[in-house]
Amino acid sequence: MTLVPLPDVPCLRARMIWSYGGGTELGCRLFLKYTGGPPSPSDCDSIAADIEAAYVAHLAALVSQYIDLVEVDVLDIASYAGSSGAWDGSTAGLRDGPTLPKQIAFNLQYLISRRYRGGKPKGYWPFGINSDQADPATFSSGLVSAVGTAFPAFVTALASIVEGTTAIGGHVNLSYKHLFTNVANSSGREHAVPTYRATALHDDITGYRGHAEMSSQRRRRTAITP
Repeated sequence: MTLVPLPDVPCLRARMIWSYGGGTELGCRLFLKYTGGPPSPSDCDSIAADIEAAYVAHLAALVSQYIDLVEVDVLDIASYAGSSGAWDGSTAGLRDGPTLPKQIAFNLQYLISRRYRGGKPKGYWPFGINSDQADPATFSSGLVSAVGTAFPAFVTALASIVEGTTAIGGHVNLSYKHLFTNVANSSGREHAVPTYRATALHDDITGYRGHAEMSSQRRRRTAITP
């Protein structure tokens, strides 16, 4: 089994999990670079609690009252033996009113300076309720604007977290795969196969762009791998 490459700067993976109506899980992951020493398990617990507090302060107002943040888990991915920790609870969103179907998500693109072909970094977030629809397929400009204000404030709050000797430095994207190699299949037809980098490349997130078009939640959102 191929080991996932370590990042080129020390990073944490933070995974946020929501419960929709007490059942279906929704989730999203963030990669956060850090400076200082690696966090201990108790530091990871505290960082997870700090992320929940930042969520309450900046993002809960965008989320339906029927969607509860139930877990934040933090894993130090700077080494293959990094510590982990978690916050567990039930923090309801603050938006009152009929909610959207569980598969609907807000597509938030994470902007980076590096250019390349292929999918760009993004997150699928549980923002919005029925009244945030401009039409059956599109979010209102008001929600897009609100996310554009709230999410950078959330990330700024994360960048102020210090626990033990670990100081969060900001939101990053990690690129694990790069050059494609042409490989022939059984019929002799070639197809491109990506290869892992020796070290995962980080890109600082320079901004955010919300998409008005509604997107779909997928099970990959709760994946546990980096």
